[in-house]
Amino acid sequence: MKSQIFKKKLKKVDIIFIVCFLLSAISIPVALFLKSSDLKGILFSTLLLTPLFGALWYLAYYDYKKMEVQPTLSLALIIVLGIVNILAFFFWKDNEFGYNNLLGGITLGVIFQLIVLLTKERGLGQGDVRIAIISGLLVGFDGLTPWLYITIFSSLLYGIIIAIKRRKFRGLKIPFVPFMVFGVVILIISHLHLTQIHCFAQI
Repeated sequence: MKSQIFKKKLKKVDIIFIVCFLLSAISIPVALFLKSSDLKGILFSTLLLTPLFGALWYLAYYDYKKMEVQPTLSLALIIVLGIVNILAFFFWKDNEFGYNNLLGGITLGVIFQLIVLLTKERGLGQGDVRIAIISGLLVGFDGLTPWLYITIFSSLLYGIIIAIKRRKFRGLKIPFVPFMVFGVVILIISHLHLTQIHCFAQI
């Protein structure tokens, strides 16, 4: 008797999200190896970031399928990342890492919360605010501008393609979390360097 997981065929969108996760996970050791030969640090950072990317892509997939943000996982990520960055701010010698990330999380959280209040949740919801906080805690204040560019332009491109395909431009709703996650993953991979490996190794 076959298992239920093999009875259910994967749809095209399921495959796309699985591929996105696998590519991002593979990119971690590749990016680190190009910058450093510290195999221990590369392995540790890969083991640390892979489940994080898995959680982020799951949130993106959940939003795409249900047009809502998974509450438990998103809140758990905020708590864990918040604690990690607070500890980094108070206990690491170079507390700029924690300060920059905390400032990024607070800034994005405030901006998205204001958008939600001003638009009365017509464009964004409280779930998007949680993902914005997570994004800020991961990319930091210095990474907010490139993150916004990647997120906004990728979502606009997707929206235009879907609108043309459906021949509908007004009232079109698209999931925003996948593009927020895409921006985070791209920035983390592109900014991996030796000092970050050492920081992670001190946790």
